[in-house]
Amino acid sequence: MNEYDELPVPPGDRETERNLLATLAAPGATGGTTLDALILGLNPAIFFFSDTLPVCRALQSLVGRQVEVCLTSLCAQIQAQGDLEKVGGYSGLSELLAGEEVRHPEVLIGILQEKLGRRQAMKAGSDLARRAADLMIPFSETKDDFRSRLEAIESQGEELKKAALIDLVLSGSELAALDIPEREMVVEPFIATGSLNMVYAARGLGKTFFGIELTKAVTTGKPFFEWHVPSARGVLFLDGEMPTVMLQERFNFLYGGNLPPNLTVLPSEAVWTNTKPLNLNEKESQERIQAMLDTLAAQGRKPALIIIDNLSSLSFGTDENDNSVQDDLLRWLMGLRHQGYAVLLVHHAGKGGDQRGASRREDFLDTSIRLSKPETEPQGDGAAFKIEFTKERGRKAVPNFLTVALETGEHGEAIWARPKTMPEYIKALLVITEQHPKNYSALGKIMDITRQAATKHVTTLREKGLVHPIELAPTQKGNRTVATLNQGDAA
Repeated sequence: MNEYDELPVPPGDRETERNLLATLAAPGATGGTTLDALILGLNPAIFFFSDTLPVCRALQSLVGRQVEVCLTSLCAQIQAQGDLEKVGGYSGLSELLAGEEVRHPEVLIGILQEKLGRRQAMKAGSDLARRAADLMIPFSETKDDFRSRLEAIESQGEELKKAALIDLVLSGSELAALDIPEREMVVEPFIATGSLNMVYAARGLGKTFFGIELTKAVTTGKPFFEWHVPSARGVLFLDGEMPTVMLQERFNFLYGGNLPPNLTVLPSEAVWTNTKPLNLNEKESQERIQAMLDTLAAQGRKPALIIIDNLSSLSFGTDENDNSVQDDLLRWLMGLRHQGYAVLLVHHAGKGGDQRGASRREDFLDTSIRLSKPETEPQGDGAAFKIEFTKERGRKAVPNFLTVALETGEHGEAIWARPKTMPEYIKALLVITEQHPKNYSALGKIMDITRQAATKHVTTLREKGLVHPIELAPTQKGNRTVATLNQGDAA
């Protein structure tokens, strides 16, 4: 036996095929314009197994003739095709359709299309092997034939991914009837699932400490400084430049040595020394990260938040000041958003204090945060910065700015000191001024406190003349106080 005697088994995915069929044939699944078009547009070749392929063809036949899909009608159609024995009869068909129904069958179709492409590549390779062994065929012709086959496979794969826009449009009633899960808050209220966010600062100010502290808050479900974290979620931290030993030290310091299992870190040193470095401007690197994310999801470790630290060290080879060359990166980020990932880009500030490089990046962001030097010099020598929100979609963060300084406690623990701690009633004033709650309950909901606590804050504000005695609105004094706060001068 030699290396030419055995070929790998063509790849299939039986579970995915069963789940797709179960979804498309579920009671009430068909009959909608979009899903019917999805069924009719399927390439039956994506089904690899001899018992699933006939079911696909039967589904397409029933939908094409506008016949209601059910187990009985499918069985009759498969029998008319002469394929009932292939699916194992009525009981075999019932077992095939017992897979897990999914909300988005397009994802399963994409998986099966990828398997089909691999099978086609194996077929092309097998044909090439036979042609290469035939000495009567010039080798140049063999190479040209193989190249054209690969191009045809790639072209077909791209065509399979495309859907006609008319198949994707929704009427007003269809849009209203969509069962779409609400976006969940990762950090209340400025980082949601499926959001794109950025934090930027000058060199040496503490961007990485900000990112690791955010990672700690999300993975533990504890507050991120003054902002609420509703529940513990997984985080993927993509490091771009730090030595692994320094990365370990910083994580251990901020976590107090108790790193949780829902934390996933990709150290740049491991990438550089073991494989090709990542460049987020290149499609190849984007696909490598996507493959890693797919594997994490399959292992039950899908992160809710991806932190990219930092954009400069993980994307190079293009002019970052040129808006037109940002397309590949922005399209990839949009793809992550549509998969439900929240993303935080850690970036450098330019000479003017804004995020460095092309302004177009910021157009796609949900939240943009600037870290700047505190007005007062911190006591320690650790990271210290003022957090300011320069762009927010939806509700504003309360507080809308915060100054913090990282210090080391007497037992070596990390402590974030607040040189300027904002009283809770002042936070309530900011919410009243910026978000206009109608009553105490609405105020409490925004601040994530009880109605009684919200009432107490309003009472304090009225005693200080900051809120109107009858309406839930700021007085002139209250507006002046908020203006002062927004300039960063009040405690």
